[in-house]
Amino acid sequence: DIMLIPHDHSKLGIIIEFKKLYGKDTLEKTTDLALQQIHDQNYAAELRARRIINILAYGIAVHGKQVLVKAEKV
Repeated sequence: DIMLIPHDHSKLGIIIEFKKLYGKDTLEKTTDLALQQIHDQNYAAELRARRIINILAYGIAVHGKQVLVKAEKV
């Protein structure tokens, strides 16, 4: 997990969750799970506590050399 916290609270805060693909899951499902973890664990709370309201979450799934990235506003 990576969280990019800007010094200027008017700038973009970024949360990145990496997941490795296991078993019969797909890259699509694994990126969805990564984004769901960001929501379930309320990772954005730390950014909001710092008055950062513009937050972008990235779910990144990796399988060998294949990578899928999904992003959404939090």
